Amino acid sequence: MKKIKIFFYILFALDIFAGCIVAKFMNLFAGIAAASVLLTLNITVYTVILKVMKVSNNKSR
Repeated sequence: MKKIKIFFYILFALDIFAGCIVAKFMNLFAGIAAASVLLTLNITVYTVILKVMKVSNNKSR
């Protein structure tokens, strides 16, 4: 569980970094849009993984 949490914290940092890169080469609004889309996708995946882990833990009991 802790490894997953660290992995997603790293992904969040990379999303913000990717937004900064896009903002540098395109414009600010494109960077904000890119970062927000990536963050939303990461949060969704993280939530799904937590739900699957919770269900699998409940089945094993």
